[in-house]
Amino acid sequence: MLEKEKIIREQRVAQATDKNYVGLEGKFGVILKYLGKPIISQESANYNVTDWQDVYDLQEEDGFPEHDPDAPITEMGKVFDGLKYGYHLEISYLKDGAIPVKKSEYRTVYEQAFKVLKVSYKGCLVYLEAENEIHIFTPNPEWEDMVTKIYESARKLQNTYKFNVSLNMQTEIKDKKLNLLERLREKWGI
Repeated sequence: MLEKEKIIREQRVAQATDKNYVGLEGKFGVILKYLGKPIISQESANYNVTDWQDVYDLQEEDGFPEHDPDAPITEMGKVFDGLKYGYHLEISYLKDGAIPVKKSEYRTVYEQAFKVLKVSYKGCLVYLEAENEIHIFTPNPEWEDMVTKIYESARKLQNTYKFNVSLNMQTEIKDKKLNLLERLREKWGI
């Protein structure tokens, strides 16, 4: 890697960290947690199904089962599609995914990686983080403003969720105290 490229990479990593984009605790992670949909996989020894359908798979209606009801269902990651909010933005997180690695000017290969966080704007990859390392970050106010707006909505949901959880915990604690008092009255006559 050239010296100039190293300097630019360090600057981009610092920018992404300052803007709170890094990791699942950052803006992208909050958006995925509260506004994203799970990507699930159902696998068995004989059959494998994921939410992402193969567009070239032309299955005919021949009565074969589409899934194994006894196979375990696992969550592979999460995806947020901003089109329903009017934004051409997609955020995805996969526990196991593939990242593009440029081998030459004309050849790009995909390598397996863990904890892959991708952000695409208008079909172009603008942020890529894999194995807690930032590989791609192309800042642009156009998509970053969208992320900020969506993040604010996700934060409101997060605050509501935390408030509801704290209310539930308070009522649960109150119920446990009442149950304890009832048990003490029944057993010991207090």
